[in-house]
Amino acid sequence: MPAMPKSLMPRRLFLSRIPAAGAAIAGMAMAQQSSSQPFIERPATGTPHKGKVLLAVQAHSDDIPLSAAGTVAKLTQEGYTGYLVRAANDDMGDAPGLGTAGTIGENVLGNERDNAALVPILGLKDKFDFNYNNHLMAEQSQNEIMARLIS
Repeated sequence: MPAMPKSLMPRRLFLSRIPAAGAAIAGMAMAQQSSSQPFIERPATGTPHKGKVLLAVQAHSDDIPLSAAGTVAKLTQEGYTGYLVRAANDDMGDAPGLGTAGTIGENVLGNERDNAALVPILGLKDKFDFNYNNHLMAEQSQNEIMARLIS
């Protein structure tokens, strides 16, 4: 494995540096070991999570819709106040011949609009677009990203 610059952190270690995320990851690992049967969580009645906050973070505008939309919608229906964060501006656009045809600017704007449309669909309160260049997150200051997440 090539030497990594001191300013970069392997993705697999990023969440483990955040105490709550580390505990969640450990809890998921323990749950996977304790049962070989799949568990399907059904919607809770009422709003048992009223007063809690959900932060759904995605690198690109299609990550939450493709991988976690059902979970996010379920949690907001159960009382979470939800917010959506999109890290990249999706300036790389779509691969030639796939998806939306157009300029880089048109793709950025289209993805921003799609992201905004997702907020009411999932029952979220608001969204935040960090607008970092697509696939260049490693060049960003980790302190800046953390500050933006907590402000």
